[in-house]
Amino acid sequence: WLPRHVASMTRRVGVGPHVLRRPVDRLEHIVVLAALVLVFAAIPLAIMVSATVNRHSQALSVTEMADSTRGTATLLTTVPVTMQLDGTASIVRAAARWRTPAGTVRVGYVPAAPGSVAGQVIAVWLDNSGHQVDQPLTSDEARWQGVMAGVFTMAAAIALLTLVVVIVRGRLNRTRLSGWAAEWRRVEPQWTERRT
Repeated sequence: WLPRHVASMTRRVGVGPHVLRRPVDRLEHIVVLAALVLVFAAIPLAIMVSATVNRHSQALSVTEMADSTRGTATLLTTVPVTMQLDGTASIVRAAARWRTPAGTVRVGYVPAAPGSVAGQVIAVWLDNSGHQVDQPLTSDEARWQGVMAGVFTMAAAIALLTLVVVIVRGRLNRTRLSGWAAEWRRVEPQWTERRT
């Protein structure tokens, strides 16, 4: 029962022997099946990449959170409204004053929304010495980076394998066409009458 079942299945997927199936057809089916197997094999790889990136990003988030403090800055000037070419207002850097974690006052430039007025308080992130830093990576952002790394790994594997299958199929189709042309050159004189 099992040998018959396996033989039937191989014929159905195009790998087994068949009177109308040429070696080039079997090779094409083997390449497609191998590509499908490799796509499924890429799933654990994508999960592993996702977990690794997530672990690294979570560690980076913890470090950044420990090395930065959320503070406030008071704008010293009113921020003019400047429009970009697409009609949206752009964030600009404006003069402001803030207090460092050690208690000293610093003056510098902070990102501010257009139209902000002097005296307005805005949130800033500071390092331990009181210099401005980018907002630290949150745990959710770190998790999202891991998910996206896994998705991109899987998408890259699928794209690469699809490209390989397309290239192989193109070459096999050229082989088929040249085989058909050779067969027709051999058979055609027997089917047609030629006048000299």
